[in-house]
Amino acid sequence: MKLRFGDLDRSGRDTVSGLILGYEADALQGIKKIEQIERACLWRRRGWSKMMYHYHILAIFIGYAQARRKSRTIELPGMGGY
Repeated sequence: MKLRFGDLDRSGRDTVSGLILGYEADALQGIKKIEQIERACLWRRRGWSKMMYHYHILAIFIGYAQARRKSRTIELPGMGGY
């Protein structure tokens, strides 16, 4: 199944947008993307609907991509704390 954010109806976009915020925050906290994907797969096996599973997978990829763009580390000369 190929699912894109732009292809979702309003309800789907609202759902995925909320999920993106959570996954982005998780990414910034250092939770690995593979752990999130494995958890979504586990929930799918335990009875999640196919659509909810796909919403979460889409949100994981978008959220982690947004977090990667936001998290930049800079090192200033002389500020190493030594």
